[in-house]
Amino acid sequence: MYYNLGTINRAIEYYEQALTIAREIGDNKNDMGIALGNLGNCYFDIGQTSRAIEYHEQALAISREIGDRRGEETDLGNLGICYSALGQTAHAIEYYKQALAIARDIGDRFGEGRHLGNLAEELIVEERYTEAIKLAQESVKIGEEINSPFVGNYYNGYLSLTLLYSGELLSAHTVAEIARQYDEPQNNHYVLALWASLPCGKQIARRRKRRSPRRCNKPSNCWYTARKITRR
Repeated sequence: MYYNLGTINRAIEYYEQALTIAREIGDNKNDMGIALGNLGNCYFDIGQTSRAIEYHEQALAISREIGDRRGEETDLGNLGICYSALGQTAHAIEYYKQALAIARDIGDRFGEGRHLGNLAEELIVEERYTEAIKLAQESVKIGEEINSPFVGNYYNGYLSLTLLYSGELLSAHTVAEIARQYDEPQNNHYVLALWASLPCGKQIARRRKRRSPRRCNKPSNCWYTARKITRR
């Protein structure tokens, strides 16, 4: 509850107490893993990413020890997000791929859509736009199938961003408009900013008469702060 209210320091205190109790009892490693994962989330959100990684690695070890596949998927995804925040794209991709494989294995469609979208984001950073478009399209398709506003909002946004960097401005504008139709309060303003920054069809036609569209050299900083860490 405190975490959702934004009082992260208070949440850290309670999660540390929960972790201490779980360790003292010793017979419920699942609770221990949840507390570790939540502590990792908290430290990530206050900018202590390296410390967050330490907690997520401990949570991952427990998930694997007790055979908690869904917990393992969550921990791997969280580690991917942490390494992405540190700019370590190769590490992020590896963790996302592992999380994606588990999501598919256990039938977690929401997780599958999320990991595909996060992989697409990392490929945007590496300017591998064709691959990023494919993964983002897969993510968006899953979002439609499971009727997920989260996937529809975030990953139509990533798809729009990829199309923008590929020079497909009209398609980027169309997809950004689709992203706006999904209500995701934590990300609506980023989608709106992306949509507002893109020219509509008539503007694109006028620009093409004057010059060829220029490709952006790097991702938009405002968009890349949009993604939030997953919760256990």
